[in-house]
Amino acid sequence: MQPNIFMWGGLLKSILDSDLHIILDSVKSSKNSRYNRNRIAGKGEPAWLTIPYLGFKREKEIMNQTLDTSLSTKLKILNFFSNRYSDTIYYKNSLEILKSTLNVKNEEEKICTIYKKFLDSLKNIGIPISNTIYASNLLSEEEDLNNLKGIQIVNRILKKVNAKIYLGSENTLNYALPSEYTVDQVWIQKFTASPYPQINLKTENEFIPNLSILDMISYLNKDEILNSLQRSNKWVKYIN
Repeated sequence: MQPNIFMWGGLLKSILDSDLHIILDSVKSSKNSRYNRNRIAGKGEPAWLTIPYLGFKREKEIMNQTLDTSLSTKLKILNFFSNRYSDTIYYKNSLEILKSTLNVKNEEEKICTIYKKFLDSLKNIGIPISNTIYASNLLSEEEDLNNLKGIQIVNRILKKVNAKIYLGSENTLNYALPSEYTVDQVWIQKFTASPYPQINLKTENEFIPNLSILDMISYLNKDEILNSLQRSNKWVKYIN
């Protein structure tokens, strides 16, 4: 999967159910993706929590994209989040995750470095993140990589790690059939967020689904988070 800092619950559940999380960092980038951002709400309408790009170019591979981690930008992000969530029950947990994610000395940092720090910060509150590797490390000696299509790259990676099962999002079906993957089974995710209590001044009593996992972490403890993700998720299995 491509990096997704501040990911939504469906992606986190997919990682939790995996034996190995492969960060797809060796493909070209898309600026309108959620690599570096996701939505939060708290005390207000949903808005984007974003770490800005520096020198973004579509032709760059994801591993070479950098983010603005200057002190002024980090303070702006932390203040924006705090203004939204300071009244939530587990605000200290979500704020610590955000601080740990942004805790770098350089004024700019590679997006994959920041994403890995986010995953590590989830581990620090007891979220059982699976083992993680970079696709670029698996494919470092592949000379024909630029000539491969998306499904071909995924299959090359699956072969490298001797995978038997591939976990894919529902959106996966827009790009390839389950039968096109060279594994024994393909599991397609069906995720419908289970409501949990939220504070939102504009939409009182109305649950806002599919926000950044930081939203859930602000309202629930670790066990409640894992139980909520379990209730929300279903895997549809395809046998090849």
